[in-house]
Amino acid sequence: MGTGIVMLEEMSISNMAELYNKLAVDLGRSKIKKFENRQSATARLSEIMALHIVWKEEKRVMENKVKDPNARRGRLSGFAGKKIKCLVSENPRVAGSCGWHSMKVILENPEISYEEFVEKGGRRVDLAWDLKLGRLELV
Repeated sequence: MGTGIVMLEEMSISNMAELYNKLAVDLGRSKIKKFENRQSATARLSEIMALHIVWKEEKRVMENKVKDPNARRGRLSGFAGKKIKCLVSENPRVAGSCGWHSMKVILENPEISYEEFVEKGGRRVDLAWDLKLGRLELV
């Protein structure tokens, strides 16, 4: 018994009920007072032990899924790692619009990297539009 392995055939029915109740609490199941006979005790305890093993593994996996604060979502942008160069001297966008704010970030920071652009509030969709219209280029 030093290995922690217990043969169900060697356990008393009352010990089997005690073990069943300990496992049942973890799984959110009802406790029992006693088993009707050894055959049902062995079957029910075997079943709950198997469920408990699966539950413990799922719990372990979920606990190990600690989110990396530096992890990013989704795929890498096609603009990642590139510098943005502005080809216009004034902001051609409608004042106060999201596109205007994105262009303002670029005008205030010549040859800004895409990552810095996004950190300062620039939007990818605005960058793509201005690239399409020839107002910007990627270096």
